[in-house]
Amino acid sequence: MGVLHGDLLARILSYLPWTEVMNCRVVSREWRDAALITPVQELIVDEEDIALALPSLAAAFPCLQYLEFVGGRLPNLDVNDELFVLTLLRGFHQLTSLVMIKANLQASAPCIMQFHSLEALDVGGNCALVWNLADLSALPRLKTLSCAANYKLTGDLSSLQVLSQTLTILDLYYCPEVTGDLHALAFFPCLERLKVFGTNVTGDVRKIKSTDFPCLKEIQLGNHVYGGRTINHIEDAPKVMEAWYRFRTRNPGNFERNHHHLLLAYEAPERLMYQETPDSLVAPLSLEMVRIGPRCGWRWIGFKLTSGNHEGCEINWFNTEPRPGDNGHDEYVRDLAVKIGSNRLYRGLFVPPSPEEHRRMCSKWKS
Repeated sequence: MGVLHGDLLARILSYLPWTEVMNCRVVSREWRDAALITPVQELIVDEEDIALALPSLAAAFPCLQYLEFVGGRLPNLDVNDELFVLTLLRGFHQLTSLVMIKANLQASAPCIMQFHSLEALDVGGNCALVWNLADLSALPRLKTLSCAANYKLTGDLSSLQVLSQTLTILDLYYCPEVTGDLHALAFFPCLERLKVFGTNVTGDVRKIKSTDFPCLKEIQLGNHVYGGRTINHIEDAPKVMEAWYRFRTRNPGNFERNHHHLLLAYEAPERLMYQETPDSLVAPLSLEMVRIGPRCGWRWIGFKLTSGNHEGCEINWFNTEPRPGDNGHDEYVRDLAVKIGSNRLYRGLFVPPSPEEHRRMCSKWKS
């Protein structure tokens, strides 16, 4: 039987949890040396003893790949000592993934930007990290950036141009100090997922061209991007919904995963003209995408507050009705009545009724 050693032994050890690799180090000097080049897959810091032992673990596993702090279980590490945090993290030079969700480590950018091999960084969940998007220039291999509810993150999307050739996932939501123009990311060739709601990122979905965001599969925008979640005028609906439809036809999967329900903004002058009572029909001031078989369109919808059912205006179709014998025709005929609904209060209307007309409808409904 051959003797395991060197790279082969390290490869085998890489399939073991870090605790087992630690035990293997005492087998022999050769096994200890193999552990030093083992790409240990995961180390989760969920106990204070593990956290305080990180400098020793870094010496034992310098090739660690994934490090995660479970902040809720480390109450006594809520420190404001930069040197202490740097001491905890120093040594993991080959780290490719770092997760700090709800980690009460009071730190600044240098604590993270020392890991030049990072490909995935998650510092969400109220992590206390103080940093700026421009700091990411120190992480040239970064592919995934996730940051949720980080109120100390600042910076402009234009700072991410240094990552244009690598960035695949960008989740920056509920980070109110993040600014910039959505279209600064339009030419990122690898970007597949983009979430920027709850930020001050601006833009206009009507300006997204067919060549923009070439690989995007999922997108969730905030209120400051026009047409992302709201519109300000009823007359803007056709162009906004057409923009979403173009995006849908380029990537059907995105259409399925995203809400594509938009609202006429609550502060919009037209919306303020409608007066509704608790037992009335809510005016059809929401927009929804409709897909029935192979046919796609959009319509305005409202809701019955007493039942929660919705009443929709007529559908504005993007493509023609399938003919008998066409692929999807039977599905279209079967689902058409179900999707449209039997009670067509807004029959014949393609846009919301006037406030006066809607009040008459409400009166008729209550009677």
